[in-house]
Amino acid sequence: MAKRRKEKDEEEDKPFKMPKFDEEAFLKREKRNIKSTFISFLFGCLMALICFAFWVLMGQSDFRWPLVLLVAVVKATFLRYIFQRVNLDLTDFGRRNWFGSYAIYLLSWLIVFIVIVNPPFYDDENPLIELVVMPDMQEPGGDVFIVAKITDNAGIEKQDITFSLDGETIPQSNYSYVDSIFRYSYDGPENITEDEEHDFTITVKDNGEHSKVEKGTFTFSNDTIYLALPDPGSLLKAASDVKFGVNTDVWRVYYTVNEGREINATSKLIEQIFILHLLNLKVG
Repeated sequence: MAKRRKEKDEEEDKPFKMPKFDEEAFLKREKRNIKSTFISFLFGCLMALICFAFWVLMGQSDFRWPLVLLVAVVKATFLRYIFQRVNLDLTDFGRRNWFGSYAIYLLSWLIVFIVIVNPPFYDDENPLIELVVMPDMQEPGGDVFIVAKITDNAGIEKQDITFSLDGETIPQSNYSYVDSIFRYSYDGPENITEDEEHDFTITVKDNGEHSKVEKGTFTFSNDTIYLALPDPGSLLKAASDVKFGVNTDVWRVYYTVNEGREINATSKLIEQIFILHLLNLKVG
């Protein structure tokens, strides 16, 4: 026991010697790592350009994103061949080095690819038009509002929009386009003898010559709002139910009596749906 303790004390008394630093090997290893990083970056940029060509050739295919991603991942195996061709010393090139090289390659590919497939370098997306007609059926003398949200990844200006009504192009001064919202108001006729239907078309063309066409109709009719109860010619009493029918989708129906006093004629079900709709809008 005493002998072991003595040997232990002798080992502790020995002075600590710094391991010899091989500067030449260190510099050689760091140069190799820098070179492998630079090659991985350049190869990622090259593959982004090649995948961009595939992207353009495949057009609007739903599979083009998975396919170009698959090509990029598969071609990552070429890094080993490239390193060997440029005579990189891979003797102590461990898993950590390979992981770093593949990560730099894929990250470089992704960044460059996303940049070149979007404006201003490339644009293959049609403009988006979200259209609503309020209402699509109106009484004579009422107004119809045509509202659309028009967006595009390359941007849309008012001069890019063409609006036609019943085959006639409407001057741009007659409608507005502010903050991506298109708005046109049509003043209805005061009197009609039969239903009057109007067709309209919104055409949008972006800077990349991609276009989107949205069509719609609206109608003026004397039967837009009608008296459902009581039946015509029946005797109306104080307790009689009075109900109105509406031939179009609206959120609120009312009538006026006594010099403009509004009486709500909207059914309770529609009122509840309308309240829920507002709550959803607030939450969203």
